[in-house]
Amino acid sequence: LLKIFIMNSMETSPSNTYSKGDNILSKEERKNEDDIRIRKFNNWCKTLLLDGYAIEGDSLIDLGCGKCGDLQKWNSCKLKDVVGIDNQKVLLEEAERRYEELISPSFSFHTCVSDCFGSFHAQVFKSMYDVCTCLFALQYAFESETKLDNFFSNVGFYLKPSTGKLLLIVPDSNVIVKKIREHYKRHRNSLLKTEFYTIEFSSLVEEFCISSPPPPPLQQLKSYGNRYTFSFGKAVQEVDEYLVCEDALIKVANKYGFTLSGAENLTHFYDQQKETEKGKFLWSRMMQRNMDSGGDITSSEWDACYLYKMFVFEISK
Repeated sequence: LLKIFIMNSMETSPSNTYSKGDNILSKEERKNEDDIRIRKFNNWCKTLLLDGYAIEGDSLIDLGCGKCGDLQKWNSCKLKDVVGIDNQKVLLEEAERRYEELISPSFSFHTCVSDCFGSFHAQVFKSMYDVCTCLFALQYAFESETKLDNFFSNVGFYLKPSTGKLLLIVPDSNVIVKKIREHYKRHRNSLLKTEFYTIEFSSLVEEFCISSPPPPPLQQLKSYGNRYTFSFGKAVQEVDEYLVCEDALIKVANKYGFTLSGAENLTHFYDQQKETEKGKFLWSRMMQRNMDSGGDITSSEWDACYLYKMFVFEISK
């Protein structure tokens, strides 16, 4: 069962385009991309994260879902009902097409065009959900406190009281700030370019790189509006993102009845999970295909994997 809702016209507003960097590539094009192993690593982490918190028969709402690249993961979890919300109609249309290609999906699928960082609750859906995910999208809410507040208000409205879980993957701001400070100190410019990603951080230089030495710790800097421009492969091209202030994230989460139950950089999560039965099985199945050089991930690829961190919140109200 596929249902489509359009709640507003946010899909055309540049200021609300948290998915505007997504390009729709074919499956064959995705397989041939240089960053294929990084994306497989991310998918490995997402699969294990979902497996740890979503059980058979659960319902799930995915905020900032884009093209819903996790359809197969949701099917493997044997979920019952899934809703994907994004402000880009074209991406949701691609998600709908992909869902229709699934063979005997375990879950009904609904999509909705709306801004996840605006106020959209109480308009369409009648269900309360077991799990909410927002993977690689919440950094855009850190443009302002209002957007982050709206996000948690929406999540709190839709998750089941006392048992609901929120799973996040966001850029690790401690890693990013360390990288840009080291780069600026060495090169005296604001363009950090690697084999796989680029960070243009001119708007952060004054406060984060050249303030009275040593630069202040992240906790002493402003919580919102710390903008940088990020590019990654063909999928993300010069998209404005915002540093995720962990103190602000936890503070606003607590305001809406959420308690932090876990937080790990993805590479640390890998270290914890790689020797588990499920971790080894998935690594063999997902990562060994298309691997060269004996299957080793390169140091440049690990560097890109190191950019992200996961958070798990449980609703306590």
